[in-house]
Amino acid sequence: MTRKMIRIAAVAVFGFLAAGASANASAGWVGPLSGTWEIHGTPDPANVCGVSEFTNLTSVTRDGKFVNVDPDVGTGVGEAYRTGRWRYAVGFFGFIPAGDVTLRYEVQGSLRLLDRSHFIGQFRTTIYDPAWNPVCEYEGTIEGFRQVPIPY
Repeated sequence: MTRKMIRIAAVAVFGFLAAGASANASAGWVGPLSGTWEIHGTPDPANVCGVSEFTNLTSVTRDGKFVNVDPDVGTGVGEAYRTGRWRYAVGFFGFIPAGDVTLRYEVQGSLRLLDRSHFIGQFRTTIYDPAWNPVCEYEGTIEGFRQVPIPY
């Protein structure tokens, strides 16, 4: 597995993005989390996947739809939902081209808004082979900064 493929999974923002979205949970109103975020991820240095730090862009709609863009891996889609005051769970999924096969990845995360323009959190990324067998998994932390349009 190439470093690029592994890093891709790091997409994890939220990559933002770890911990605990229930398979039965559905997206709902996420209010203050909605918007566009630049996310900085720091995988645990002991991760067996060899993933390094990364920066992604993420967009979250008011109803919890989640789109994450990694400059090396591409786009992942998923959902976010509120778990408490200023706390959210996120999960998103994507594909990693790996020669003759396409791997899949899943990122689960939890985050806490510090204010309306900054959050911190944890994430877990799992990379799967085409038959959904886990190939590699790692965890880390994320920090997000709201991106605001400036009139031109």
